[in-house]
Amino acid sequence: VKCLLSSLRLSGTMVSSYAGKIYMYIRHLSLTNFRNYGRLELNLKPGVTLFHGNNAQGKTNLLEAVFYLATTRSPQVDQDSQLINWTADESDEPVVVGRLVAQVETGDDQHQVELRLIKEQGSFRREALVDQRKVRLMDLLGNLRAVLFLPQDMQIITGPPADRRRYVDIALCQTD
Repeated sequence: VKCLLSSLRLSGTMVSSYAGKIYMYIRHLSLTNFRNYGRLELNLKPGVTLFHGNNAQGKTNLLEAVFYLATTRSPQVDQDSQLINWTADESDEPVVVGRLVAQVETGDDQHQVELRLIKEQGSFRREALVDQRKVRLMDLLGNLRAVLFLPQDMQIITGPPADRRRYVDIALCQTD
């Protein structure tokens, strides 16, 4: 049984706190046609969340979804169209939509952050929404803050300085 405990250290799914005050967490995560998930509805509570299960059950995909919502970038694929569930992608439907939605609580405020991956007759596009209003992809940044550290990220320690700068840039672009 493989375990992931806070592989994703973020101000979202797990909880971030400063001086004992919780200031951001994901209350609910909904995935549709994302990676191996046809449909997922996940309620989360403040505190540390532990995802465990057998290999190839979607633990890393779940963390990738949160990071993707926070940064609009996947750490795993070069083309975002590859994030759409394979079963849905191979269907005869003319339009296939992958959808990632997070209900984010920040102190006394709540926001809904959403990304849609739309594959339609050979073309692909992404749509971003905050509180059910369409926004530019770059306007999604900062609504959910996340830092992801994967085993392949050891390059930021052992590799060239450019890798370290890129890692820090991704983390900093989520703040004002």
